[in-house]
Parts: sequence; C-alpha cells; structure tokens
Amino acid sequence: MKHKNFIFSNCVDFIYEYFNFENKIRNNILSKTVKYLGKNYTINKYFTKIADSGLII
Repeated sequence: MKHKNFIFSNCVDFIYEYFNFENKIRNNILSKTVKYLGKNYTINKYFTKIADSGLII
C-alpha cells in the first residue's frame, strides 16, 4: 500500500507544480482544459469512475 500512496502523492505534487508553472508563465491552457473536461458529462463520468475505483497497476 505504501507504493500506491507514494504514486498518489507524487501525482498531487505534479499537478500543484504544473499549476504554479502555468501561473508563472501566464498561460491558462491547462485551466481551460480542466474547465472543459469538468463540463463534459461523459468524460467527467469516466474520470469519476476511475477516481472511485482507483487505478489498477
């Protein structure tokens, strides 16, 4: 279980750093993409299913 927590924490850190980088270069491509994916019912439902069940590695 420890390795899964390590992977999860690294993913969270990556997302945090990416948004920080995006803010520094004043580019909002990722933010627009996240907003689009959040509004898209099919993709949002798919990502919710993955988040609820977890990734099987």
